[in-house]
Parts: sequence; structure tokens; C-alpha cells
Amino acid sequence: MANVIKLRKGLDINLAGAASRAGELKAKPVEEYALVPDAFVGVTPKLAVHEGDHVNAGDALFVNKACPEVKFASPVSGTVSAVVRGERRKVLCVKVKADAEQTFTDFGKKDVNAMDGEAVKQALLEAGLLCLPLPTPSLRQFSFPPFATCLSLPILSLSLLIMRKLFRLV
Repeated sequence: MANVIKLRKGLDINLAGAASRAGELKAKPVEEYALVPDAFVGVTPKLAVHEGDHVNAGDALFVNKACPEVKFASPVSGTVSAVVRGERRKVLCVKVKADAEQTFTDFGKKDVNAMDGEAVKQALLEAGLLCLPLPTPSLRQFSFPPFATCLSLPILSLSLLIMRKLFRLV
């Protein structure tokens, strides 16, 4: 039978010796990224790219069919290696093979204090920031869906707050 060690008052286990640093693992750079439309509840994707297209980080890979202004941006720059489809040609994921050197789409600097709510909403839509997935609580419309729709008005005050406090754009 194995020795049972009961821990009380924390996880500090008094063991003799120290951990060696020789066994440190170095992670390989990721070569392929995928954006999965099923991670966004209520989204029917309409592809904005095809296999073999080159995209920059921030370019739209697909849009919401119900609200074409909501773009889902590429996390990296590279070449669209595959558009994986399931039954009835449903888009399961869009795979992007990353470039060695990343390039980004420049959306320009914005003066948030001079912008009204509609301009902030357009800036967020253009950059693809209104479609954050479920685990990120920053732009949610309660109680459903887990991302803000482009037609919801309460999101405007939240958008202004987020851009002023978090992004500090000038």
C-alpha cells in the first residue's frame, strides 16, 4: 500500500533537497492556429477568406451571418491552410498556418475622449473586438448571447468605459 501524506495548513511539503533546473522544458512555437465558430454561441459563420489566402493578425476570417458587421479576427498572420467543414457543409474551424514573422492590421489610434458612442462601437466592430469568446467577460450582453450583438444599445456605454480604462488609446 502507498504511503498517504496528509496536508494541513497549506501545500508546503518538507522534502529533502531541491528541484533541479536541468529538466526545464522549452515549448516549441505553435505553427497552426484554429478559430472555431462553435466557441461563439448563436453565431452562424459566413467565411470571409478561402484556403490559400494570406491574412494578417486582425483580419476577418469569418463574419456572423445574422449581423455581418461583427467580424471574427485572425489571431496570427499567415496562410489559411484549411477550412474544416462538417455535416451539411457546416464550418467547424478555420486553420491558419502562422508566418515566421507576424504582421498586423493597423486600425490606427483613436482619441476616445473625442469620440461618441457610435464611433466607439464602429471602432470596436472594425477591430473585431465585439466578438470575444465565452470565457472573456469583457463585452457580454446579459443574459444571452455570450457576445455583444451589433444592434444592442447598452453596449455603447460599456464600450466607452472599456476603451477609456483598459486600452488607454490616445
